[in-house]
Amino acid sequence: MSRLHLKQGIIPWFAANPVAANLLMILVIVLGIFQVGELRKEAFPSLEPNSLSISVTYNSGSAEQSEEGIAIKIEEQLEEVIGIKTMTSSSTGSGVTISIEKENDYDLDTLLRDVKAQVDAISNFPADAEKPVIEKSEREEHSIWLQLYGDTDRHTLQALAQNLKTDLLGQSDISRVSIAGWRDPMMVIEISEGQLQALGLTLSDVEDAINQSSSNTMTATLKNENVYLQLKASEQAYVKTDFEKILLKTASDGTRIYVGDVAEVRDIYDDDSVALSRFRGHDSLAIQVITTGQDDISDSVTAAKKVVQQWHDSNRLPQGVELASWYDRSESINSRLELMVKNAITGVALVFILLAVFLNLTVAFWVAMGLPFIFFGTLFLMGDSFVGLSLNEFTTFGFIMALGIVVDDAVVVGESVYTTKKNEGDSLLNTVKGTMKVAVPTLFGVFTTIVAFFSLTQISGRLGELYSQFAMVVAICLILSIIESKLILPSHLAHLKTTHRSNPNIILRGIQWVQAKAGAGLYWFNDRLYKPALDLALVHRYAVVIIFIAGFALVAA
Repeated sequence: MSRLHLKQGIIPWFAANPVAANLLMILVIVLGIFQVGELRKEAFPSLEPNSLSISVTYNSGSAEQSEEGIAIKIEEQLEEVIGIKTMTSSSTGSGVTISIEKENDYDLDTLLRDVKAQVDAISNFPADAEKPVIEKSEREEHSIWLQLYGDTDRHTLQALAQNLKTDLLGQSDISRVSIAGWRDPMMVIEISEGQLQALGLTLSDVEDAINQSSSNTMTATLKNENVYLQLKASEQAYVKTDFEKILLKTASDGTRIYVGDVAEVRDIYDDDSVALSRFRGHDSLAIQVITTGQDDISDSVTAAKKVVQQWHDSNRLPQGVELASWYDRSESINSRLELMVKNAITGVALVFILLAVFLNLTVAFWVAMGLPFIFFGTLFLMGDSFVGLSLNEFTTFGFIMALGIVVDDAVVVGESVYTTKKNEGDSLLNTVKGTMKVAVPTLFGVFTTIVAFFSLTQISGRLGELYSQFAMVVAICLILSIIESKLILPSHLAHLKTTHRSNPNIILRGIQWVQAKAGAGLYWFNDRLYKPALDLALVHRYAVVIIFIAGFALVAA
């Protein structure tokens, strides 16, 4: 048996070739270590798109006009399109956004072509509406919030927010930024009807002059005897003096009458465009850093905090304005990763201590070393070259779940090899014999567990996609546990010596004394308590079943 060949079986071959087993173990661990830095980290897993978005820019001035001119026409046109599960629309004074969710088993590319063809066939959109943009909807997830707040005017606050957004987008790890609390700039022109009549002008004259001089959307409201013209500027370059200098009329004597001569022009911000945004009792704007697609949430947060620090260091904030960060979503995934590492270290320590006490230091060491192999091997296979998973709340939970399962095979194999060699001699033959004794039962146990978790991948829809990531990590861990316990562990235990010789080292003598006492205690428990209780249960098996069912019913109630 000292010369084993591969044709005699892969387990005996690896047991007789420790170099191959060690190379496999080292290679997997090294590849896993290198893969750690490449894996994306995200709080929620990024999934394949299952919806489309239709965006139409239309400065109508009111949500009702946008809905009637754009949204309703698109919705009616798409009513008969196959593959649409749900369709929702949102209309504002500046345009329309429609979200379309596909049926579970329908191809999104096919739906995209069908929707595009139907929307392109609509010929009665308003003349001012831009061409609809139809695209797949990528899942967006916020990574961190930045808050600009303080005692300052709205113009300064929004200018700072815009500059901060530009700096954030200048970071390679940040692809999208949105500003919450933004208010559209507006011009309010207050005109007196009496003054217009005295100058021989009408409200229509003012409206026509403004329309010819700007591309703004304008609405008029009457308040007491005055008329208010409200304009939402399409570009921020429009300022108060631009409107005051709009020519209304040239009198017969050459006198020119401007808007500023007959009206009061005020530069304000639209209070109706957003909800009130307050932070720590001050007017504020929230800047949301968003991760999409292949973005790494930890890298995005780090880049955002770097920009915030640069703003503080360079004193870019005026007196009375503060910049704070909050709701850092990377903290959740980082805490999960810390828990995963903590559980792995705790698991290795407990396995080593228990096996060292009841079996052997060598067995304990090599069984515990199986966890790093499984851990880093799974990380390596999660890379884009294989299954393409990220470190997120679902995959890390899969790790945490698997860490409590994968060590079982190695413990069973290690105990079997140790017992066989102790009873029959320290030979390579007995190492293989001890492994083969439990190979089939442990294989079936692992495969049964894999099948149980694999059933989660058969759930349809988004929920099934999420559970699939969790189940896939558990399955990979379990498969690697088979490789480690059946191929690598026997090779390491082939050199195990079970015969205890007197050792002059006081530490080793102390360990042997603890092992002897623990073994004696285990045998006492087995012979005096467990076996008598088992014999009694087998004799009165029906009573045991009834007691179990009754206890289960009491707990359930």
